[in-house]
Amino acid sequence: AAYVLDGQSLESNFTSDREVTGSVDLAIPLPTQPEFAGLLKFGGKFRSKTKFRNNEVFGLETDAEISLPSVVGGFDPKEFFEGRYVVGPFPDPAVARGLRSRSAFEVEQDLEEDAADFKADETLGAGYVMAELYVGPRVAVFPGLRYEHTSVDYTGNVVRFDADGQFVGIDGITGANDFGQVLPSLVARLKIDEATNVRAGITRSLARPNYYDLVPYELVLEEDGEIQRGNPDLDATTSTNFDVLAERYFSTVGVVSGGFFYKRLDDFIFPFQLAETRDGELFRVTQPRNGDDASLWGVELAFQNRFAWLPAPFDGLGVYANYTYVDSTARVPAGDIGTVRELRLPGQAKHTGNASVSYEKHGFSGAVSWHYQGRYLEEVGVDATTDLFFDDRLQLDVAASQRVTKNVRIYVELVNLTNDPFRRYQSVIARPLQEEYYSWWGTFGIKLDF
Repeated sequence: AAYVLDGQSLESNFTSDREVTGSVDLAIPLPTQPEFAGLLKFGGKFRSKTKFRNNEVFGLETDAEISLPSVVGGFDPKEFFEGRYVVGPFPDPAVARGLRSRSAFEVEQDLEEDAADFKADETLGAGYVMAELYVGPRVAVFPGLRYEHTSVDYTGNVVRFDADGQFVGIDGITGANDFGQVLPSLVARLKIDEATNVRAGITRSLARPNYYDLVPYELVLEEDGEIQRGNPDLDATTSTNFDVLAERYFSTVGVVSGGFFYKRLDDFIFPFQLAETRDGELFRVTQPRNGDDASLWGVELAFQNRFAWLPAPFDGLGVYANYTYVDSTARVPAGDIGTVRELRLPGQAKHTGNASVSYEKHGFSGAVSWHYQGRYLEEVGVDATTDLFFDDRLQLDVAASQRVTKNVRIYVELVNLTNDPFRRYQSVIARPLQEEYYSWWGTFGIKLDF
């Protein structure tokens, strides 16, 4: 009863997205020779896109003495956080929403959210030319060249709060980003025999910045010593890629494959924290930036097969598995010191893999699957002690179905049976920032085919 209402918040979030796209693709057969056939392909694409976001948050306060017992109910905490955290009395949402009809509330807009508002107008034009060249019965070559040009205009807000947390002002600000890229590629396939292929390719690709990362917004919180800002000067990330893959198909509708890949990235984008002095005060700034360069290499292995040659009832067994190992190196600025740090590429796990054991026979189909993702760097801090990571995670899923008649099948799918947590931490696992459990969930039903 000592707990009284501190306040409520009311949010209204609106986003609109309009896109107009047109493209044309043409193919012309090349003159056929006894040991040669091919196609010449070319085309173009145009896209105009407008994206708008307006988020509004209002804080509501009242002088009425509304105690917690008057709104308690509607929440069962016994399964919360694996029983490791005991939740006390919790408000009933319906009762809490009805408080505004019982008491007078003062409404004040939370102007921090205006920093999230923006408008973006993007125009993209692209054209390509490529060929499909088949030389004899075993060799196929696919050379190509693509050019893309992107132009984006942005409108955002600069929102400022003083050292007492009071709103100072808001100003509109505009920015623009314009870039073009030539993207060549050369891919080849060698057919060793009827069941074995070797593929290799050298390609150039790009990844555009997120819309909001380019918005020239700025949120200044002098009381907390924090600045959040966008970066309209971000360059698109470009990558030069080399891939080679060998695969062999089985007569039992299976395949085994192995490959090697290498990528050289320029201007990769990552969330960055740095220290900045403004008017004699030290601020912690969060901003997306381009890294100096990055590279990664790795191997990928995959196996899939059904063991139909085994004696019954084991002839319905099947196995699917894949594994990817990636080693990466990235160079990023080290805070405001003017030096460079070398670390793993943000967002890239070293180990990922999937495995599944299946069984199919007499109208039954079922599988037990494991999915693993290793830990990876999420956000680059001022130094190694402030880097943010996502922890590794292993998930177990089960799915099964049984055909009852020709047109009727019953099924069940169970997901996340291991209830592995979603966990973020700073630098080391002993410094957790976030830990969430979602338990398992499932679907079941009857499927009718006509």
